[in-house]
Amino acid sequence: MVEGSPCVDGGVSDSTPISRAVEHGHPRNLAVLARYAVLHTAMLRRQAAYRASLDLGASMERAGSAFVLRPVRPLVVGRMERDLTRLEALFRQGHDETMARMAGLEAWLHGQPGCGRAKPGSPSPSASL
Repeated sequence: MVEGSPCVDGGVSDSTPISRAVEHGHPRNLAVLARYAVLHTAMLRRQAAYRASLDLGASMERAGSAFVLRPVRPLVVGRMERDLTRLEALFRQGHDETMARMAGLEAWLHGQPGCGRAKPGSPSPSASL
């Protein structure tokens, strides 16, 4: 729930809806990506659209019109993980990695140039394929 509205992960149907946000007139977008090794198999049918969306996000990130959060370390849970300890560790990982970039996100939200760009050595947008 976000502010009382039910929300779900886009999953395979629209896992990176940044192009839809742009089409709806949102010039600045925050994208949170997840990398799963097994996702490649699930994405074969829509690989071109997925890659195009990642490329758009990366291009917008380089231009400063998107701030993209992506995992720094590999995710060590399955797509249908049920182990609460592993899920909690994944949550902590996402939280910690997000908090590590929070100052940059806040600067980007306030329009400071260059703050949304990935640091050299960051995972490439298509690395999650």
